[in-house]
Amino acid sequence: MFVTQSKLTMVAGSVFAVFVFLLVVLFTMNDGEVDASTTETMSMFLPSILHIGPPETCYVGEGGRVVAEIEDHVPPELWRFETTEPGYYDLGYLIWRGFPEHLNPPVAPLYYHMEITNPGEYRLLIRSFIDGEDITENNDVFVSVDGGPWVKTYTSNPFSWSWHTCQIDHNCTQPRYFLSYGPHFIGFAARSPGMGLDRFALVLTGLDGDIDGPTSPVCSER
Repeated sequence: MFVTQSKLTMVAGSVFAVFVFLLVVLFTMNDGEVDASTTETMSMFLPSILHIGPPETCYVGEGGRVVAEIEDHVPPELWRFETTEPGYYDLGYLIWRGFPEHLNPPVAPLYYHMEITNPGEYRLLIRSFIDGEDITENNDVFVSVDGGPWVKTYTSNPFSWSWHTCQIDHNCTQPRYFLSYGPHFIGFAARSPGMGLDRFALVLTGLDGDIDGPTSPVCSER
C-alpha cells in the first residue's frame, strides 16, 4: 500500500502536534521558561517535520532504486534553475548561486519524499557538476536522510556531469543508508556556490540499477 500526498500531510500534521505538545510540557515543567538550548535543538527538526513537498517531489521506488530529477522541486531562495551547462537530463538543473554556507545547515533545503518497496541498504548517487574555479571549494552540498544529521557530500570530478559522490574528506566513502519499507525523505541543502545538481539516485546495494534512464514514478500516479 502506497502513501499518498494527503496521507503524508496528515502524518506531518500529527508529528507537528506532538512537537507542540512536548514544547508545552517543557514550558510547564520549567515554570514558564524553556532554555535556549532546548528550543534550538527542537527547532532543528521543525523544517523537516513541516515540509511536505508537492506531489511531483514524492517518488515510488521500483526494483530497488529511486531516481528523481532535482529540478522537480521549485527552487527556494538562491537555488537557480539553469540550462547553461550541456549534458543535463530532462528540463535542466538547479545550482546554488548564493554565498558559501559551510556552517549551520540547512540553508535553502530541497526535500524529496520516497516510498521504499524494497527495504535494505541503499547507495546515494548525485549527478552533479562544478561551476567554479576551485574543485575543492565549489564541489559540495549538505545531505540529510529522514531528518538525520546534515553531512557534507561532495564530488571530485571537475567541471563535467558525473555521478561521483563522496562523504568523508580525503577518503571518499560513498553514502549509504538503510531504508525500511515505507515512506522516507531526503534533503539537499546549500553549501558551495556553483554546485549544480541534476538528479539523484538511491540504489539498493548490490544492484546495478539504471540511473540514467527514466525517473521513478511519482506517488500521485500510484
